[in-house]
Amino acid sequence: MLVLTVGCINYDHDINHFEPIQRLFPRTIKYNYYQRFQEVGRRAMNQELLNLVKEEEPHYIFYITYQNQVMLQTLAQLRAQGAILIGWFSDDQWRFDSFSKNLAKYLDFPVTTCPKAYQRYRKLGFAPIFCQWGSNQRYYRRLKEARKRYDVTFVGGRHGWRPEFVDTLRKEGIRLHTFGKGWNERISFEDMIRLFSESKINLNFSSSSADPHLKQIKGRVFEIPMCGGFLLTEYAEGLEEWFRIDAEVACFAEVEEAGEKIRHYLAHEEERRQVAESGYRRAIECHSWDLRLTEVFQIIQGMEEEALSTPRPGRMEQFANKALQR
Repeated sequence: MLVLTVGCINYDHDINHFEPIQRLFPRTIKYNYYQRFQEVGRRAMNQELLNLVKEEEPHYIFYITYQNQVMLQTLAQLRAQGAILIGWFSDDQWRFDSFSKNLAKYLDFPVTTCPKAYQRYRKLGFAPIFCQWGSNQRYYRRLKEARKRYDVTFVGGRHGWRPEFVDTLRKEGIRLHTFGKGWNERISFEDMIRLFSESKINLNFSSSSADPHLKQIKGRVFEIPMCGGFLLTEYAEGLEEWFRIDAEVACFAEVEEAGEKIRHYLAHEEERRQVAESGYRRAIECHSWDLRLTEVFQIIQGMEEEALSTPRPGRMEQFANKALQR
């Protein structure tokens, strides 16, 4: 069974999607549509994708959505060629109405990280699959020899309310180091992995860059614990379904609470160590990308088996009906 991953491939998507899928289906190939879009233009890239699918005849196409580089008519033709299209939507908290629900019409299975969007897909008659972010333990790993060099660190972009938040904590005397786009220092992937182990507290924000009032569980929530790091994250709805709050990770709602939590855990080293260790065990046991994507494809294959007798023009409708019955 050949699986073609079509995505804006960078190290995140290679690590998060391509490599775990390839472990499930060894005959998996990838196509970086965004890179080819930049190199040859939109129309040529779309034709190249169509030609590739015609030649390779993949059973599944795992489409990592971004913007409109892949044309809707291309998606329609890919399905007409016999491939089952699976779309990965990671920002449905704020992109559902403007982007996702329109693109989903051309897919067999929209995969969303947003529980509310999952229900909205169902109401529209699609066959959605809920899948939360995860982490790849082959890359995100604990470095036992690392010593704690930092009190508090944050790795991520400088946008939204983050600068004001960081300034407030620093004015309170908290030694907070920031890394990433827009801050004074950017670090490599390997240095970031080391940083998670070298920090007493790893700070994470859940606010969307598009709307600071929208909170979403991000990949960092699983990546830091998988590195054995202590995670203090801004609360997002549903977090307690993935970790035991205050036992495996800690969270805050406002900057005042974050400051209180930071001072508490810096003063209670053993409690902090136990939370980090419990979070690490939960991440390793429950939150790998291998587990996430295995479940996604098990759901799809189960629906396929039930829909084998359905004529192809009614395939999506049959999938949607099965999803509604689950």
